Amino acid sequence: MAVISSKRINDLAYEFQTETHQVTADVNEKLGGKDLAPDPHEYMEIALAACTAITLQMYAARKKIPLDWADVSIKIT
Repeated sequence: MAVISSKRINDLAYEFQTETHQVTADVNEKLGGKDLAPDPHEYMEIALAACTAITLQMYAARKKIPLDWADVSIKIT
C-alpha cells in the first residue's frame, strides 16, 4: 500500500489518500496547526498499537483462544 496523493487543507493540516482510504494529519496549535486530526507521531503510535492488537487477535483465533479485546498502550518519547 502506498500514499497516492497528499493535499494541504489548512495551515499545517494535510489530507492523504491511499488506494482505499483518506486520512488527515495536523499538529497542535502550539506548533502552528489547528489540531484538526492526529499528528504524525500519534499516527505512528496508532499504527504500532493496531499491529500489536491485530497480531494478538489473529494469534488467539489461530490457537482458538477466546479474546474479546486487547488493551495496548504505546507512548513514543
